[in-house]
Amino acid sequence: MAELKNSTKRQLVNTSTLGVGIALVLVIFVIANYFGWKYHKRLDWTSDKLYTLSEKSTQVL
Repeated sequence: MAELKNSTKRQLVNTSTLGVGIALVLVIFVIANYFGWKYHKRLDWTSDKLYTLSEKSTQVL
């Protein structure tokens, strides 16, 4: 009887831990997406600055 009770407690703890872990991952994902949306900036990481507009082009725009 005691083994069954301990097994049930262990299962409850494992399920709770899994639920908290999933909730934490979702919260981190939502926060990262919020900050990515709010502070969105495109960066040109190419070595030749292939996707960066020239100064004249930005003046025209």
